[in-house]
Amino acid sequence: MASLIPEEERPLFAQTLVNHFDTFKRSITVHKEPIKSIGSTSNVPFAGYGEDAEEENVTYIPQKKDFEAIVTYANEQTEVSTQVGIYDKGTVRIKVQEEAATYINNGITERIDIDGRSFNKVTDSKIQNYLGTMFYIFYLQATS
Repeated sequence: MASLIPEEERPLFAQTLVNHFDTFKRSITVHKEPIKSIGSTSNVPFAGYGEDAEEENVTYIPQKKDFEAIVTYANEQTEVSTQVGIYDKGTVRIKVQEEAATYINNGITERIDIDGRSFNKVTDSKIQNYLGTMFYIFYLQATS
């Protein structure tokens, strides 16, 4: 099958797309569900036997990680995409690389912080394959 891009020029085009990502990327923070850690209970009295159980033995360890993404804020029009659905105005689109997509998809993502605002993920990832270079698209909505 004929191709518009000759095989020997594909790496150059793919590198151009990576350079585009590097030029327009910005930092995002992905917050995951915290890990519940239970401390030592060896000297803790049982509830109902003269003293209350100590709730201080349970701590929550926050899980978050910074990544780079291209962020696109939707304008006042409704965006329609047959591959991801219909989303009203105010939707934010992020394009990330594989490491960030894996982190977002695994486990429970509580929120994603961008530009000092918090957003919830409303779609799973959509893969965009540009000449073998993979990017992952997520749609987000602002938290209330």
